[in-house]
Amino acid sequence: MSRTYIHNEVAAFLRTSDAYGAFSNMHAGLALRVADLPVPATENYYQAMRFPHLPEFQAEILAEPHPVKSKRLAYTRSKETRADWYDVNIPLMRHSLRLRYGHHPEKMSELFAKTNGIPIVEISSRDNFWGTFNENGILRGQNVLGRLWMELRQEVADHDPSTPFEVRAPEIADLILCGRQVTTFTPEPKRQAQASFEI
Repeated sequence: MSRTYIHNEVAAFLRTSDAYGAFSNMHAGLALRVADLPVPATENYYQAMRFPHLPEFQAEILAEPHPVKSKRLAYTRSKETRADWYDVNIPLMRHSLRLRYGHHPEKMSELFAKTNGIPIVEISSRDNFWGTFNENGILRGQNVLGRLWMELRQEVADHDPSTPFEVRAPEIADLILCGRQVTTFTPEPKRQAQASFEI
């Protein structure tokens, strides 16, 4: 369902260099480790999971140091994307974002705090499913990425900081990365961050 936002009333981001640009899936520098494999960014993981049946191609996607290039590479073989992609892409994106928080709780909690509980909204020139189109300061679109971040912001706020923030693997078929099953990620207790921001 499409939503409407006022640009100056939300935590909006278009470029990774924007004040809230670290919410972008194209943001580099927040690496993950999934199935004991190094993953440069959430976008690399998300795009690689299109191809659980092509482990060598997944490895190529993970080897791309910049998220934008990982997406471009994935699109070169888009016709080979798993058949159920549009049934699992949102759960996989949700998992990607939770993995980023799980690996970088301090940085992401600081970013959540800066939003001060207002809507998080991606602006895009081409995609109003994950983001929104900017029409003279009025943002319209489904904003699925922003809504997933807001969902996670609430989850983190409700989480007991004295317990590990487990990132459970979504219950979908063929959750395989380079031939390895993706399982629950549990950060070390010392990496937990206090969720001191307001919703």
